[in-house]
Amino acid sequence: MVHVVPGRDPVGAALAAHPLVGKISFTGAPATGVSVLKTAADNLTPALLELGGKNPFIVFDDADLDSAVPWLVEAGYFNQGEACTAASRLLVQDTVYDEVADRVARAVRRLTVGDGADPATHVGPLVTSEQQHRVLDYLDIGRAEGAVLLAQAELPANPRLAGGYYVAPTLLTQVTPAMRVANEEILGPVVTMIRFHDEDEAVRIANGTPFGLVAGVFSGNHQRALRIGNAVRAGLVFVNHYHRAAVGVPFGGTGASGYGREHAHETLHEFGYSKSLRIPNGLGPIPRWQPSLDATAAPEQERPEQQ
Repeated sequence: MVHVVPGRDPVGAALAAHPLVGKISFTGAPATGVSVLKTAADNLTPALLELGGKNPFIVFDDADLDSAVPWLVEAGYFNQGEACTAASRLLVQDTVYDEVADRVARAVRRLTVGDGADPATHVGPLVTSEQQHRVLDYLDIGRAEGAVLLAQAELPANPRLAGGYYVAPTLLTQVTPAMRVANEEILGPVVTMIRFHDEDEAVRIANGTPFGLVAGVFSGNHQRALRIGNAVRAGLVFVNHYHRAAVGVPFGGTGASGYGREHAHETLHEFGYSKSLRIPNGLGPIPRWQPSLDATAAPEQERPEQQ
Protein backbone atom coordinates (compact mmCIF):
# COMPACT_ATOMS: atom_id res chain seq x y z
CA MET A 1 0.00 0.00 0.00
CA VAL A 2 1.25 3.49 -0.89
CA HIS A 3 0.09 6.70 0.76
CA VAL A 4 0.81 10.02 -0.88
CA VAL A 5 0.95 12.88 1.62
CA PRO A 6 1.19 16.28 -0.11
CA GLY A 7 2.77 19.19 1.67
CA ARG A 8 5.88 21.29 2.07
CA ASP A 9 8.41 21.66 4.87
CA PRO A 10 6.15 20.99 7.92
CA VAL A 11 4.79 17.77 6.41
CA GLY A 12 8.22 16.44 5.52
CA ALA A 13 9.59 17.32 8.93
CA ALA A 14 6.70 15.57 10.67
CA LEU A 15 7.20 12.40 8.63
CA ALA A 16 10.97 12.36 9.18
CA ALA A 17 10.46 12.78 12.92
CA HIS A 18 7.72 10.17 13.38
CA PRO A 19 8.87 7.18 15.46
CA LEU A 20 6.84 4.70 13.36
CA VAL A 21 8.75 5.56 10.19
CA GLY A 22 11.24 2.73 9.69
CA LYS A 23 13.21 4.13 6.76
CA ILE A 24 13.65 7.50 5.11
CA SER A 25 14.48 7.81 1.41
CA PHE A 26 15.03 11.46 0.54
CA THR A 27 15.81 13.20 -2.76
CA GLY A 28 16.60 16.91 -2.67
CA ALA A 29 19.17 19.57 -1.91
CA PRO A 30 22.16 18.84 0.36
CA ALA A 31 21.07 21.43 2.93
CA THR A 32 17.66 19.79 3.22
CA GLY A 33 19.30 16.38 3.43
CA VAL A 34 21.34 17.54 6.40
CA SER A 35 18.13 18.72 8.08
CA VAL A 36 16.45 15.37 7.39
CA LEU A 37 19.40 13.51 8.91
CA LYS A 38 19.36 15.66 12.04
CA THR A 39 15.65 14.96 12.48
CA ALA A 40 16.03 11.24 11.78
CA ALA A 41 18.86 11.00 14.31
CA ASP A 42 16.47 11.56 17.21
CA ASN A 43 14.81 8.19 16.46
CA LEU A 44 17.91 6.53 14.93
CA THR A 45 15.90 6.14 11.72
CA PRO A 46 18.08 4.88 8.86
CA ALA A 47 18.12 7.14 5.81
CA LEU A 48 18.98 6.93 2.11
CA LEU A 49 19.91 10.29 0.56
CA GLU A 50 20.10 11.28 -3.10
CA LEU A 51 21.13 14.93 -3.00
CA GLY A 52 21.91 15.97 -6.55
CA GLY A 53 25.07 16.49 -8.53
CA LYS A 54 27.38 18.73 -10.51
CA ASN A 55 28.23 16.03 -12.98
CA PRO A 56 31.32 16.18 -15.24
CA PHE A 57 31.14 15.17 -18.90
CA ILE A 58 34.78 14.62 -19.89
CA VAL A 59 35.81 14.71 -23.56
CA PHE A 60 39.37 13.81 -24.62
CA ASP A 61 40.88 14.77 -27.96
CA ASP A 62 40.69 11.17 -29.20
CA ALA A 63 36.92 10.96 -28.60
CA ASP A 64 34.36 10.45 -31.35
CA LEU A 65 32.91 13.97 -31.37
CA ASP A 66 30.06 12.95 -33.69
CA SER A 67 28.87 10.77 -30.83
CA ALA A 68 29.97 12.85 -27.84
CA VAL A 69 28.26 16.12 -28.81
CA PRO A 70 24.72 14.71 -29.22
CA TRP A 71 25.11 12.84 -25.92
CA LEU A 72 26.21 16.06 -24.21
CA VAL A 73 23.29 18.08 -25.56
CA GLU A 74 20.82 15.45 -24.37
CA ALA A 75 22.58 15.02 -21.04
CA GLY A 76 22.89 18.73 -20.33
CA TYR A 77 19.44 19.96 -21.37
CA PHE A 78 17.17 16.97 -20.72
CA ASN A 79 14.24 17.95 -18.49
CA GLN A 80 15.39 21.60 -18.67
CA GLY A 81 18.48 20.61 -16.72
CA GLU A 82 16.25 19.98 -13.69
CA ALA A 83 17.76 16.55 -13.16
CA CYS A 84 20.27 15.37 -10.60
CA THR A 85 21.99 13.47 -13.41
CA ALA A 86 22.36 16.51 -15.70
CA ALA A 87 25.79 16.85 -17.32
CA SER A 88 26.20 20.43 -16.21
CA ARG A 89 30.02 20.53 -16.45
CA LEU A 90 31.54 19.90 -19.87
CA LEU A 91 35.29 19.24 -19.45
CA VAL A 92 37.12 19.28 -22.79
CA GLN A 93 40.78 18.71 -23.60
CA ASP A 94 42.39 21.94 -24.79
CA THR A 95 43.34 20.60 -28.24
CA VAL A 96 39.67 20.14 -29.23
CA TYR A 97 38.09 22.75 -26.94
CA ASP A 98 37.24 25.26 -29.68
CA GLU A 99 35.85 22.60 -32.02
CA VAL A 100 33.62 21.11 -29.30
CA ALA A 101 32.47 24.59 -28.27
CA ASP A 102 31.47 25.38 -31.85
CA ARG A 103 29.63 22.08 -32.31
CA VAL A 104 27.73 22.33 -29.02
CA ALA A 105 26.88 25.99 -29.65
CA ARG A 106 25.36 25.18 -33.03
CA ALA A 107 23.31 22.38 -31.46
CA VAL A 108 22.11 24.58 -28.58
CA ARG A 109 20.87 27.26 -30.97
CA ARG A 110 18.72 24.66 -32.74
CA LEU A 111 16.92 23.54 -29.57
CA THR A 112 13.18 24.22 -29.50
CA VAL A 113 11.92 25.82 -26.30
CA GLY A 114 8.21 25.61 -25.64
CA ASP A 115 5.27 23.69 -24.24
CA GLY A 116 6.60 20.69 -22.34
CA ALA A 117 3.60 18.62 -23.49
CA ASP A 118 4.39 19.24 -27.17
CA PRO A 119 6.44 16.38 -28.70
CA ALA A 120 8.31 18.92 -30.82
CA THR A 121 9.68 20.68 -27.72
CA HIS A 122 13.23 19.99 -26.60
CA VAL A 123 13.28 22.20 -23.50
CA GLY A 124 10.20 23.19 -21.53
CA PRO A 125 9.56 25.64 -18.69
CA LEU A 126 11.13 25.35 -15.26
CA VAL A 127 9.08 24.18 -12.33
CA THR A 128 8.48 27.54 -10.59
CA SER A 129 9.01 31.26 -11.04
CA GLU A 130 11.43 31.10 -8.10
CA GLN A 131 13.59 28.52 -9.89
CA GLN A 132 13.45 30.50 -13.12
CA HIS A 133 14.84 33.59 -11.40
CA ARG A 134 17.43 31.51 -9.56
CA VAL A 135 18.81 30.15 -12.85
CA LEU A 136 18.77 33.60 -14.46
CA ASP A 137 20.72 34.90 -11.45
CA TYR A 138 23.36 32.22 -12.05
CA LEU A 139 23.76 33.41 -15.65
CA ASP A 140 24.48 36.88 -14.32
CA ILE A 141 26.89 35.41 -11.74
CA GLY A 142 28.73 33.46 -14.43
CA ARG A 143 29.19 36.44 -16.70
CA ALA A 144 30.33 38.58 -13.76
CA GLU A 145 32.95 35.91 -12.98
CA GLY A 146 34.26 36.02 -16.55
CA ALA A 147 32.36 33.25 -18.31
CA VAL A 148 31.36 33.84 -21.94
CA LEU A 149 27.76 33.25 -22.98
CA LEU A 150 28.56 31.55 -26.29
CA ALA A 151 25.12 30.29 -27.31
CA GLN A 152 21.47 30.33 -26.33
CA ALA A 153 18.32 28.91 -27.89
CA GLU A 154 15.41 31.18 -28.70
CA LEU A 155 12.58 31.56 -26.22
CA PRO A 156 9.06 30.76 -27.46
CA ALA A 157 7.31 33.56 -29.33
CA ASN A 158 3.81 32.10 -28.96
CA PRO A 159 1.72 34.50 -26.79
CA ARG A 160 0.02 31.49 -25.21
CA LEU A 161 3.36 30.60 -23.59
CA ALA A 162 4.23 34.11 -22.42
CA GLY A 163 3.63 33.27 -18.76
CA GLY A 164 5.82 30.18 -18.75
CA TYR A 165 8.88 29.96 -16.51
CA TYR A 166 11.31 29.67 -19.40
CA VAL A 167 15.08 30.00 -19.39
CA ALA A 168 16.88 29.81 -22.72
CA PRO A 169 19.20 26.78 -22.96
CA THR A 170 22.65 28.28 -22.51
CA LEU A 171 26.28 27.30 -23.11
CA LEU A 172 28.84 29.13 -20.97
CA THR A 173 32.47 28.85 -22.13
CA GLN A 174 35.81 30.01 -20.70
CA VAL A 175 34.59 28.76 -17.33
CA THR A 176 37.25 28.03 -14.72
CA PRO A 177 36.96 25.46 -11.91
CA ALA A 178 36.90 28.17 -9.24
CA MET A 179 33.75 29.87 -10.55
CA ARG A 180 30.48 29.44 -8.69
CA VAL A 181 28.75 28.26 -11.88
CA ALA A 182 31.31 25.44 -12.03
CA ASN A 183 30.73 24.32 -8.45
CA GLU A 184 27.12 24.94 -7.46
CA GLU A 185 24.15 22.95 -8.69
CA ILE A 186 22.10 25.27 -10.91
CA LEU A 187 19.29 22.86 -11.86
CA GLY A 188 18.49 24.61 -15.11
CA PRO A 189 19.34 24.41 -18.83
CA VAL A 190 22.90 25.69 -18.37
CA VAL A 191 26.08 23.85 -19.36
CA THR A 192 29.46 25.23 -18.27
CA MET A 193 32.45 24.38 -20.45
CA ILE A 194 35.86 23.97 -18.78
CA ARG A 195 39.25 23.41 -20.41
CA PHE A 196 41.78 20.80 -19.26
CA HIS A 197 45.22 19.80 -20.51
CA ASP A 198 45.87 16.20 -19.49
CA GLU A 199 44.40 13.25 -17.58
CA ASP A 200 45.56 14.43 -14.17
CA GLU A 201 43.98 17.83 -14.62
CA ALA A 202 40.75 16.30 -15.91
CA VAL A 203 40.44 14.12 -12.82
CA ARG A 204 41.37 16.98 -10.51
CA ILE A 205 38.67 19.23 -12.01
CA ALA A 206 36.08 16.45 -12.09
CA ASN A 207 36.67 15.71 -8.40
CA GLY A 208 36.90 19.37 -7.48
CA THR A 209 33.33 19.85 -6.29
CA PRO A 210 31.64 18.40 -3.17
CA PHE A 211 29.32 16.33 -5.40
CA GLY A 212 29.90 12.79 -6.66
CA LEU A 213 26.86 11.36 -8.41
CA VAL A 214 27.36 10.73 -12.14
CA ALA A 215 30.14 11.27 -14.68
CA GLY A 216 30.71 10.66 -18.37
CA VAL A 217 34.05 9.86 -20.04
CA PHE A 218 34.53 10.00 -23.82
CA SER A 219 37.74 8.67 -25.34
CA GLY A 220 38.78 6.45 -28.22
CA ASN A 221 41.26 4.77 -25.90
CA HIS A 222 39.31 2.34 -23.76
CA GLN A 223 42.16 1.88 -21.31
CA ARG A 224 42.22 5.62 -20.74
CA ALA A 225 38.43 5.74 -20.38
CA LEU A 226 38.52 2.99 -17.75
CA ARG A 227 41.45 4.64 -15.97
CA ILE A 228 39.62 7.98 -15.76
CA GLY A 229 36.34 6.30 -14.89
CA ASN A 230 37.96 4.62 -11.91
CA ALA A 231 39.66 7.83 -10.78
CA VAL A 232 36.59 10.07 -10.94
CA ARG A 233 34.63 10.21 -7.70
CA ALA A 234 31.09 9.26 -8.70
CA GLY A 235 28.59 6.53 -8.00
CA LEU A 236 27.96 5.91 -11.72
CA VAL A 237 30.29 6.54 -14.67
CA PHE A 238 29.18 6.32 -18.30
CA VAL A 239 31.89 5.48 -20.85
CA ASN A 240 31.34 6.79 -24.39
CA HIS A 241 27.63 7.34 -23.73
CA TYR A 242 25.45 9.07 -21.15
CA HIS A 243 22.30 6.97 -20.97
CA ARG A 244 20.56 7.83 -17.71
CA ALA A 245 18.19 4.86 -17.89
CA ALA A 246 20.69 2.76 -15.95
CA VAL A 247 18.19 0.08 -15.01
CA GLY A 248 19.58 -2.81 -13.00
CA VAL A 249 22.73 -1.09 -11.78
CA PRO A 250 23.15 0.63 -8.40
CA PHE A 251 22.31 4.33 -8.45
CA GLY A 252 23.54 6.77 -5.83
CA GLY A 253 26.38 9.08 -5.00
CA THR A 254 28.99 10.13 -2.53
CA GLY A 255 29.88 13.35 -0.73
CA ALA A 256 27.28 16.08 -1.19
CA SER A 257 25.40 13.75 -3.54
CA GLY A 258 24.37 11.64 -0.55
CA TYR A 259 24.74 7.94 0.14
CA GLY A 260 22.89 4.67 -0.28
CA ARG A 261 21.96 2.91 -3.50
CA GLU A 262 18.75 2.46 -5.47
CA HIS A 263 17.60 0.69 -8.66
CA ALA A 264 19.28 -2.67 -8.05
CA HIS A 265 19.48 -5.54 -5.57
CA GLU A 266 21.13 -3.13 -3.13
CA THR A 267 17.70 -1.55 -2.71
CA LEU A 268 16.47 -4.68 -0.96
CA HIS A 269 19.29 -4.31 1.55
CA GLU A 270 18.63 -0.59 1.95
CA PHE A 271 14.99 -1.16 2.90
CA GLY A 272 15.52 -4.17 5.12
CA TYR A 273 18.14 -5.66 7.39
CA SER A 274 19.81 -9.01 7.91
CA LYS A 275 18.52 -11.13 10.77
CA SER A 276 19.94 -14.29 12.30
CA LEU A 277 17.81 -16.96 13.98
CA ARG A 278 19.92 -19.57 15.76
CA ILE A 279 18.28 -22.87 16.68
CA PRO A 280 20.11 -25.70 18.50
CA ASN A 281 20.80 -28.73 16.38
CA GLY A 282 19.02 -31.98 17.26
CA LEU A 283 16.38 -32.80 19.83
CA GLY A 284 18.54 -33.14 22.93
CA PRO A 285 18.90 -30.52 25.65
CA ILE A 286 21.09 -27.52 25.07
CA PRO A 287 24.54 -28.38 26.48
CA ARG A 288 25.71 -26.43 29.46
CA TRP A 289 29.15 -25.80 28.07
CA GLN A 290 31.66 -23.11 28.88
CA PRO A 291 34.85 -22.72 26.84
CA SER A 292 37.96 -23.84 28.63
CA LEU A 293 40.29 -21.20 29.97
CA ASP A 294 43.15 -23.42 28.87
CA ALA A 295 43.86 -22.29 25.33
CA THR A 296 46.01 -25.38 24.74
CA ALA A 297 43.23 -27.82 25.50
CA ALA A 298 42.03 -29.96 22.61
CA PRO A 299 38.50 -29.23 21.34
CA GLU A 300 37.17 -32.59 22.54
CA GLN A 301 38.53 -31.90 26.00
CA GLU A 302 36.68 -28.58 26.12
CA ARG A 303 33.25 -30.08 25.57
CA PRO A 304 31.89 -32.21 28.44
CA GLU A 305 29.41 -34.88 27.56
CA GLN A 306 25.80 -33.79 27.68
CA GLN A 307 24.09 -34.59 30.96
